[in-house]
Amino acid sequence: MEDEMCSGRNWREVKAEAHRLYPELANPQRQAAADAQLDAYVADHRPEDLRESVGKTQSEVDVERSCFPV
Repeated sequence: MEDEMCSGRNWREVKAEAHRLYPELANPQRQAAADAQLDAYVADHRPEDLRESVGKTQSEVDVERSCFPV
C-alpha cells in the first residue's frame, strides 16, 4: 500500500522535464518580466478592493478576523 502512495515524481524530476521542454523558462529576463507581471496583478487586487467586491465593510472583516484568528 505504501508503494502506491510514493508512485509520484519528485519535484526535481518535474523541474528537469519542464526545463527540457521549455528551456526559455530559465531565461532571467523572462523570469523578471513574469515577476513584474505578477506584482502588477497583485497590486491591482488590493485587500480593500477584494473586500469591496464582496460587499463587506472593514468592520465586518475585523469581526470575522477576531472570530478566526490566524
